[in-house]
Amino acid sequence: MITGPEGGAPAIRCMLTRHSAPSLSFACSQGGPLILSTTTQVQLMCHSIIGIVSPEFQLLNNIVGQGKMMAKKFTRCRCVHCLEEFDSLTSDHVFPDSWYPETTPENLEKWQMPACTKCNTVHGRMENDLLLRFGLCVDPDDPNSLGIVQKALRSVDPTYAKKEKDREHRLKRRHKIMKGLIFTDDIPKESIFPNFGRHDGHPTEDQPGILIAQSDLIMLGEKLVRGVTYVVDGRYIEKDHDVEVFFLRDEAAAPIVAVLQKHGTKYERGPGIKVTRVVPHDMLTSALFAIEIWGKLRMYASVQPSSE
Repeated sequence: MITGPEGGAPAIRCMLTRHSAPSLSFACSQGGPLILSTTTQVQLMCHSIIGIVSPEFQLLNNIVGQGKMMAKKFTRCRCVHCLEEFDSLTSDHVFPDSWYPETTPENLEKWQMPACTKCNTVHGRMENDLLLRFGLCVDPDDPNSLGIVQKALRSVDPTYAKKEKDREHRLKRRHKIMKGLIFTDDIPKESIFPNFGRHDGHPTEDQPGILIAQSDLIMLGEKLVRGVTYVVDGRYIEKDHDVEVFFLRDEAAAPIVAVLQKHGTKYERGPGIKVTRVVPHDMLTSALFAIEIWGKLRMYASVQPSSE
């Protein structure tokens, strides 16, 4: 579903301008502050942040499968990610196919874009790892994320393996995740990723923390921005433009959300994925994005000409 006009150039230009703005500091799980700002010059100053795992992470449930969309064929065009030209490219889902909740309509077109084999492989690994980590933290009963917990658990359950190599891979991933869980009652609130905190009604000892690599989050955000631009506008974000991805607590994001709600266009890919984008009418290659996944994972991004 698509709603709303895009426009409002003065307000958006101000939001995209690189100048000082209110900022907030997150304590970092590996030492040093994690500085987040409402400007486009946001840098995550540590390797990992923390999500709080749902108590259901110990359960292994069956998954209700969804129908598959036919992969598009892309020939003689450029990869959305690296911008190199190839005679033949793979089809990469803008939003990872496995990230759609079970409540997604079966007839929904799942946006696709051209990607070279190398880029598609790199992004696929990143998406699988984030799905496992974030998937263990969402509410299994929320319609926005229905089935996501089960998908995450299944990816590390050796009983679903078809071959011995796959079984070993699942066991290895499971061991890595379990080894990295943080079992402590005193995880600083400031270290927890926005909207992925404690689950009400459950003992804290049943809610360990899980590390999430900020580099993967930034890669995911940039991929989504490039993909939405390709599908909606039919163009690439060229190398003379920068994509900046940042993560904010809801109160810090309020000025950005206000501009997007007033001037932006909304794109809903079922109940689990929502994108709001605004493009200044006099800066057509620039844009401001808000992306929400499963009603919890929120990221913001800007696209604008490189400063150099």
